[in-house]
Amino acid sequence: MSSKQTETPSEKLDRLRAEVATHQKSETAVPVVQAGDVIHALATGLSISRTASLWGGLPPLLLTRGDRIVVTAEMVAADRDRHGRPGWTSMVHDPDRQLRRWGKIFLAPGEPPEGIEPWEYGSSEWAEARETARKAAWNEPNPQRRAVALDDVQRVYGAAPTTSTITATIKGDADYDAQQQRIAASATTGGPNLGPSRTSY
Repeated sequence: MSSKQTETPSEKLDRLRAEVATHQKSETAVPVVQAGDVIHALATGLSISRTASLWGGLPPLLLTRGDRIVVTAEMVAADRDRHGRPGWTSMVHDPDRQLRRWGKIFLAPGEPPEGIEPWEYGSSEWAEARETARKAAWNEPNPQRRAVALDDVQRVYGAAPTTSTITATIKGDADYDAQQQRIAASATTGGPNLGPSRTSY
């Protein structure tokens, strides 16, 4: 087409579609999960639809960390949006895209790693599992076996969660400094740290 000829809207649309197709082919394509592929969950909380049907069908899978999933054709079909674009099936091999979309990496291709726990360190599931294991260890009547069980809790779950934190320290406040001096003085005398007594109101 010469520069003197103007492009019709349909010609412009065809040209732009060709440019987009060329651009998409030039990018390194991230594989899309297909039926029969095995994936696993790296975090708890993602829900995967198992049917494209609005009514009936299998309920969605609520994934737990360490779950092994064999992708079915129904799952792939349910993952397509109204324009036919894939959702999570196109993100399994792209952790950066998962981070952008969900804020964490939920899915990875292949079998789950050996020994993956269903909890993440610091999560509520971790705290609950650690507490259950700790109680079971303390219920052991034999002191030697109890010590071994408590060591196993420490090895598997790590240190106990922090039970308290200091959120603020105030310095340079005269009222605060006076209160701290009263507390220190009452600790040595054994009296309450209520400050000067008020007899009249």
